[in-house]
Amino acid sequence: GGALSLKAPGQPLLKVPVNDEGPTKTCRIWSDSVIAVDQGDEAAKWISDYLKTPGLRLMRFPDKAFRRVDIKYAKRSCETAFSDGFPILLANDASLADLNARLAKNNSPPIPMDRFRPNLVVSGAQAWAEDAWGSMTCNDLELKVVKPCSRCKIPTIDQATGRTGAPSGTGDEGGGPGQAEPNKTLKTFRSGAVLADRDPFFAAPKRKNDVFFGQNLVHFA
Repeated sequence: GGALSLKAPGQPLLKVPVNDEGPTKTCRIWSDSVIAVDQGDEAAKWISDYLKTPGLRLMRFPDKAFRRVDIKYAKRSCETAFSDGFPILLANDASLADLNARLAKNNSPPIPMDRFRPNLVVSGAQAWAEDAWGSMTCNDLELKVVKPCSRCKIPTIDQATGRTGAPSGTGDEGGGPGQAEPNKTLKTFRSGAVLADRDPFFAAPKRKNDVFFGQNLVHFA
């Protein structure tokens, strides 16, 4: 019975009814293929017009669908939807404040939390305390902290304008770190190479040049 509201500069507000029934298409997220429900021509035209890219479709991950998270980090029953790899991304206000203090020393402007796109933000903890957390409880919901979040170039992109400070042609995965702020500063104290002595997870050679901000969580009912 709900609706998804689409709004953007120069575009009319469009309310798209939440629809779990209708034409389906196979969508790919990394190496996973899932069946999703098309949300109709009106939404497709709205998105295509705004992004000036013909043929785009708005898809919904239906309630009955199942996409398993990486079982190296969580139980087989843990699931996610269209998110990158895990259903919940946690960030810490104090960690962002510490990062912004370091950016100020580099004469760089502060960045808002939306650059990291978390869906759970905590306050009142010490900066980077989340690195040592193992689990959390919210009412009757148990949340397990399973993996530090390595960042691509998304944090370098203004979420309101879509503009990035990364050089033209920079790739997404691993392209952002070291190229533009805030990833350039994060690389000085939050890279796998810098954090390697803290935890074996960071010491893996493939994570040497990754930068980390936030924690991936899974939930148990």
